[in-house]
Amino acid sequence: MGGANSAGSLAEAGHFNLAEAFFARVSEALPDGYSLNLGDDPRNSMVCARGKGEICSPFLLNGDIATAAGKDWASEIEFLNPFCQPVRCEISWKELASFRGDPIGKLAGDGLRVHCREETEALISDYRKKTPGRLLTRLSGPGWSDDGLAFALQSGDLVSLEANSAYRAPASKRQAEIRGTFDEWRDGIGAMASQNPNMIFAISAGLSPAILRFLPSGSSTICHFFGPTSVGKTRLLRVGLSVWPREATAEQNWHSTVNGLEGVMQARNDHLCALDELPAVPETRLSDAIYMIGNGVGKERANAEGKSGERHTWRTVVLSSGESTIWSSLRNSGSVVKGGLSVRAIDIPVEGRYGAFDCLHGHKDIKAFLDRLDSCVSATSGTAAEAFITALMVRGGAVA
Repeated sequence: MGGANSAGSLAEAGHFNLAEAFFARVSEALPDGYSLNLGDDPRNSMVCARGKGEICSPFLLNGDIATAAGKDWASEIEFLNPFCQPVRCEISWKELASFRGDPIGKLAGDGLRVHCREETEALISDYRKKTPGRLLTRLSGPGWSDDGLAFALQSGDLVSLEANSAYRAPASKRQAEIRGTFDEWRDGIGAMASQNPNMIFAISAGLSPAILRFLPSGSSTICHFFGPTSVGKTRLLRVGLSVWPREATAEQNWHSTVNGLEGVMQARNDHLCALDELPAVPETRLSDAIYMIGNGVGKERANAEGKSGERHTWRTVVLSSGESTIWSSLRNSGSVVKGGLSVRAIDIPVEGRYGAFDCLHGHKDIKAFLDRLDSCVSATSGTAAEAFITALMVRGGAVA
């Protein structure tokens, strides 16, 4: 009874239609000696090897994938997991060639049902022999591809106008997630920003990293909200961050070394970065951090062979907050305040009728407004940036 109801739910959700189209592709692509055994429930469908019976659930080899520099080669496997959701999984060529690691176990861990490990490995090998794989490019980090045809979100999602894009997001664990829908973000956070200039600025700053690559001098900039405690500065940072996929720890803080900030900046290339709680008397050389962030490049380091290694690079906008201005923190840290810092770090006083806010949009008091805002920030993230990037691509902004 339970199984029948589950199958019915899948059909209502359109999963059977998706599975039918996927199985048609598998049937056409299978190498000689293999066949597809379709069950009434798509979750029971299996690939059969001649003389071996059922070996695994159906999968496709989509192509060969590597970085733009031609490193870290892998094969991309696509299949449907037990929920009939499409899954793409990379299998390293090094694992396949050296028999080290557990490539089939990796597929099984992502939802491929494996009845016979050896025959499943043989099927992958036969797929690779049948036709040369399509060449796919794995982006090295979050942000735009060099030609502007794809954008890797920190959530691991890829934004592209091409349904079958030749780009893939970086091969790493998801560091953030998209929540809710764009309509929910627009009707919640977007609507609450109306007549609230500080919120409008935070959202605009949040979207701006996506356009830096198209500007002649698209360097990174720090926009620093300053004002008394408990006026809503951190909430403004979270409003800006709501544009992008939500991280487990959204805003970082300034209590970091310059070296530590390099990794933070690189991980947010073409994304918004938020740095909270600028100390009145910084422990580190704040001027060095500001110059590094604005210049968009980290220190040069030697690799294991003693040769010049690859430097961290980024384009970003940083939303910062603190009770003191950046200028006063610079003076307190003993830094010599030079003119070049003024174009890299901008102080913005937080002023409003209710702390950082001016309009409560019908809420009875500031507490009710902030409760509603906090709820929206928690429920929606990432959809505004996805829609904005797509609009740039549609309007021809994404041109190298």
